[in-house]
Amino acid sequence: MDQGLAAVLGAAVGVLGSTLASALAGRQQERSQREHWRRQRRRDAYAAFMDHGMRMVHSVTDLHSLLSSPEENSEEAAVRLGDLRTRKDELDRLTVLVILEGPSEVSDLADVVAADFTELRNCLTGWLECRQLGMSTELHRETYQEIIDRIDSRSDEFMNKARLSLN
Repeated sequence: MDQGLAAVLGAAVGVLGSTLASALAGRQQERSQREHWRRQRRRDAYAAFMDHGMRMVHSVTDLHSLLSSPEENSEEAAVRLGDLRTRKDELDRLTVLVILEGPSEVSDLADVVAADFTELRNCLTGWLECRQLGMSTELHRETYQEIIDRIDSRSDEFMNKARLSLN
């Protein structure tokens, strides 16, 4: 084989090798960017869910204070309960995002926390209704505290599992 042909074949092999290496590197970079994008989407969904859940706890705490007060404030409590329903609808929307983005151990827990907030909303609704009718609210007070404790515990668990899923 003459030197010219050998040089051409050597150059062709070199070009082919560098083209393949470049294509593989490009695919790996694309995969890495996609994984980063997915991780960012999950992180945003988890953060929005947790942020909204914490805001709901603050709203519930205010409503709890109203319902625990001996003063007549049923109208204001009813307005705040309506606001809580709106906030719960938004939490449900954020829960769907977590379910779409997260692994099942995170999304299942988000669904459970959202269900706890539904139970809490129902408890507060019953509390207000009993108060308006002059009935005992003791059962609602006890149930309220149980649900709040459960939400607190499960929210911590959600945050830990979300953090682990992002690593």
